[in-house]
Amino acid sequence: FLIHKPREFVSGIMPKYFTTSRMSSFQRQLNLYGFRRVTEGRDKGSYFHKYFVKGRRGLCKKIKRKKASAKSSQAYDISLQAQNSLSIRQVLAERQYGSAYAGLPPGLAAAAAGVAAPGGFGGL
Repeated sequence: FLIHKPREFVSGIMPKYFTTSRMSSFQRQLNLYGFRRVTEGRDKGSYFHKYFVKGRRGLCKKIKRKKASAKSSQAYDISLQAQNSLSIRQVLAERQYGSAYAGLPPGLAAAAAGVAAPGGFGGL
């Protein structure tokens, strides 16, 4: 997927579907879920995950958050906080979009489900 209007995404979409309000934090979450940024070709700047395919809801079940390695107790505490907030988002995503998207944050679940985002951004 590609975010065509980053400013509108940060101000309109992120506050509604994600707990973070910074693009860098959103990108970090994408990395934790295994999404990779395309750096060459016609899709340059977009994000890719082999299990995030439009119309293939069942594949989203395979998208898992990578385990963070805790090098210090502070890093471990931050990791636990992230896991706890993720669990709440998983429950909300499952309620709103079905169990196929339960492992994804709600914004990604909406995009995978093909739900148009507010403001006419067409998902993401």
